[in-house]
Amino acid sequence: MKIPKNVVQQIRYLCNKVPKHEWSGILMYKLIGNFSTGNFSCVVKDIFLMDIGSSTYTEYEFSERFIKYRMEHPESLGWETSHVHSHNSMSCFFSGTDMQELQDNAPNYNYYLSLIVNNAFEPTAKIAFVGEQEKTENIVRSFFGDNGKLYKFNNKVNKKEKVLFIYNCEIVYDLDIKVSQEFENRFLEIVAEKEAEAKALEEARKAKTLTEP
Repeated sequence: MKIPKNVVQQIRYLCNKVPKHEWSGILMYKLIGNFSTGNFSCVVKDIFLMDIGSSTYTEYEFSERFIKYRMEHPESLGWETSHVHSHNSMSCFFSGTDMQELQDNAPNYNYYLSLIVNNAFEPTAKIAFVGEQEKTENIVRSFFGDNGKLYKFNNKVNKKEKVLFIYNCEIVYDLDIKVSQEFENRFLEIVAEKEAEAKALEEARKAKTLTEP
């Protein structure tokens, strides 16, 4: 997943404006490459905010507001849609609720992307899609013969079942953090001072250890 600078700024803006609440919305992206071969990337194009929830929960339903957005932005009609939400000050991970959201919505898409962000901008994402899996089961059958004895035999049965495949995304983004040279120099000065303090404390600790009986 590639998150361009403009979307990074959208995420940071929302997390800054509602740092204590979870928010959620529609994530729009463009698929680059070939999904069927696994050689592809998802380039995020935009976020359409749908809800500002509580400190621990957010949800929404598609509405005419999003339809209006797509009509006003015809380029978005060629983009895929998926889901993004925040964990405010918490870490970014897929909770039981988030995994259930994948289970519920992935069957409605050829492939379904879910992005979680937080105030510290530590994004994590998963992509899910429904497929088939074949497995062989060994079934034991038994019956009583004419002589009253119990006979057993094994029978291997091949079965196909629908499963949800879920993969973690590698996320690439550019925070584009720019400060003045003076500001950066001051930061480096503080880092150097802290490192010198830590080194002095460590040397003092070692010296004390050597002089103790």
